Amino acid sequence: MKFWFFIGCFCCITVGSSQDKAAIRKAFSIYKEAILTNDGEKAYSIVNQNTKDFYTNALQAALHSDSVEIASFGFMKQLITLSVRHRIPNNTASKMTGKQLFIHTINKGWINKDEVAGIEIADIESEGKYAIIQMKQNNEELPYFFHFENEKGIWKFDLTAIMDTTDRSMEMIIKNSKTTTGQFVTKALEQVSGKKTDASIWHPKP
Repeated sequence: MKFWFFIGCFCCITVGSSQDKAAIRKAFSIYKEAILTNDGEKAYSIVNQNTKDFYTNALQAALHSDSVEIASFGFMKQLITLSVRHRIPNNTASKMTGKQLFIHTINKGWINKDEVAGIEIADIESEGKYAIIQMKQNNEELPYFFHFENEKGIWKFDLTAIMDTTDRSMEMIIKNSKTTTGQFVTKALEQVSGKKTDASIWHPKP
């Protein structure tokens, strides 16, 4: 089990200009190539400030937050926060920035390449500085959208929009599993890392 980030939200907005569409297609192509080639630097260059801030906050949570605070997080923030504690030595994580954490997750293949390889853009709709792109695979439209934001004239991928929707989607899955979010996350970490977790994962290391 790896990070879920192919779940979006549905909304109706005005179709953007051909120039915007071309720029968004290029941005998506850059991000996709970065994932497939484990190029964290390239991937970081094409995500928006919301995404960068999220990773900075998740890193600080991994270093300093107690179990009560972590339990209050949504699924994705819990997953990333506890992934840092479980998969990165503390003496390494404590010297990282949010940018370095993001790059690390891409370079180390924390994102499932198989889920990325066959994905293409089906349609693009935009209004002002925001855009939503519907995805397709094998010429069939998929029931999710990616979100982009124009920052200073450059279209950037907004992963936080997908994370928010993933949080909502995971609520029902976790409820049906008859576990807590924390239990579900730790089990996922054990599956992906091949290492058992223990209670210490819920507490910052001294």
